[in-house]
Amino acid sequence: MNSLLYQILITSTGIPAIWLTSRDSRNCKRIGGILGLIGQVFYALLFISSRQYLMLVPVGLYTLIWLKILCSTSSRSRRFYGFSE
Repeated sequence: MNSLLYQILITSTGIPAIWLTSRDSRNCKRIGGILGLIGQVFYALLFISSRQYLMLVPVGLYTLIWLKILCSTSSRSRRFYGFSE
């Protein structure tokens, strides 16, 4: 049952995140980045609950990508984890 819930939450955060990050608005990109990060939590929970621990590696990499998107829309310094604009 948890697996189905995680999949629903992944879908409900992932699709809007991708759509929002493709928009031109800086605010849309920022909200998309936040939704993408939230989705990564559900991915991690899904893989941990199904004992697919190696899949946590791509989750970590995608988390870095979402953080890069968030940093690129930040109004403060754009240096975070080695990413810069």
